[in-house]
Parts: sequence; C-alpha cells; structure tokens
Amino acid sequence: MKKLALITIGAITILTILVITYLQYTQIKPAITIESVNFTEKDHLIHIIIQGKNSTACPTLKVRVTDPSGGSVVIDASYVGSSGGFSHWKTEPFPITSEGLHNVTVYDRDGNVLWSGGLKIYDDPEIKSVSYAVAGGGLRFSVDAEDFSGIRHCILTLGDVNY
Repeated sequence: MKKLALITIGAITILTILVITYLQYTQIKPAITIESVNFTEKDHLIHIIIQGKNSTACPTLKVRVTDPSGGSVVIDASYVGSSGGFSHWKTEPFPITSEGLHNVTVYDRDGNVLWSGGLKIYDDPEIKSVSYAVAGGGLRFSVDAEDFSGIRHCILTLGDVNY
C-alpha cells in the first residue's frame, strides 16, 4: 500500500512538472515588442514616436499619457511604416499643458501593456522682450516670455544676486 502511494505521488509530481514546463514553452509570446518611446515637439504640440518589432498587422496602438498633475489622455498611435527591421507608430499631435515627468503606457489592441515608462517633457522658453523703468528710487523690470506650458516666474540675476 505504501509503495502504491509513493508511486502515485511520484507520478503526480512528474506530471505536474511536465504540465508546467509545457505551459511555459507554449505560452503565447507578445507579437509586438517595444524598443523605444520618444517624443518630438513642434508648435507647442507633441508627437509620440514608438519603435518596436512587430509580427502582426496591428495598425494602431493605444497610448495613455498621464501628466505630473495626474490628468491623463488616451490617444491612438498609427502605424507609419518600418525601416531597419523596426516598425514605427506615431501619434497625432496633442498639446501638453505642463512640464515634467509624464507617465506613458502603450497598449496593444487587446489592452495588454506593451511598454510603460516616463518621458521628461520640458521646452525651451523664449524671451520676447525685456524692459525696465526707474520707479520710486529703484528699477522695475518687465519680461515678456513664453513657452507652451506657461511661465510663472522669471529670475533676474544682477551680480551674484537673484531677484
């Protein structure tokens, strides 16, 4: 009786190991693998560019962009072609209303996460004009500057002192 129990336990153990091994090797691998996610900025609008390997005919990917304040937008990235063995998807231009680390998640058409990470989006502010006037025994400066997410403060440095 003990011998039969040991044989049964051994057989169950071996079958369990075989089933687990079989499931691991036959597991469906993702057909799309993302290699990189980057962005370009033009005219205060952002395009996200996704590069990856694609063995499917997936025409679009979903992209969720969450800004530093917690607001998010979901946009489509359309397939734009392939080169050098990589497929490329690109979003339509969309506005970014704040600077900083934006969390980006890329999904396939079934809603599976293909890539998740952060993109640091900062722009270069442009100073339009600087003027000054003598007022009340001191100087008053006026700076006209802009960037796509808005400017809250300007720092004026005279000598080694910031104002």
